[in-house]
Amino acid sequence: MHAPSPMALLVIAIVVLVLFGRGKVSSLMGEFGKKTLTIDLVEPLSVVPDRLSDRNLRLSPDGRSLAYEYDTRAERTGIAHLLGDLAGQGIMVRDVSTRQSSLEEVFMTLVSEPRQEVTA
Repeated sequence: MHAPSPMALLVIAIVVLVLFGRGKVSSLMGEFGKKTLTIDLVEPLSVVPDRLSDRNLRLSPDGRSLAYEYDTRAERTGIAHLLGDLAGQGIMVRDVSTRQSSLEEVFMTLVSEPRQEVTA
């Protein structure tokens, strides 16, 4: 199965906006959208330290940044503790940035998830 063209995704996004309205789309973005914190490091890492392995951090191929996905709806995102734990491990942070998933990515998540059959 190939991915839909960007134009097809745009048309689908417009249809979703028209049919469901902005409130429902915002709700979808909140439910299925992800936010990623990218932490740029002063010194590269070869691996994520064991003491941070439970955080589901992704190390970039060059070892110069860590990516942390979090739920913005959660009462606590864990970012403050993560930054404190990095400092506690002697890992110095150069910069941080965030990125929110796009409507297109949310849509692709929805259409690519396997459907569950409802049994009566």
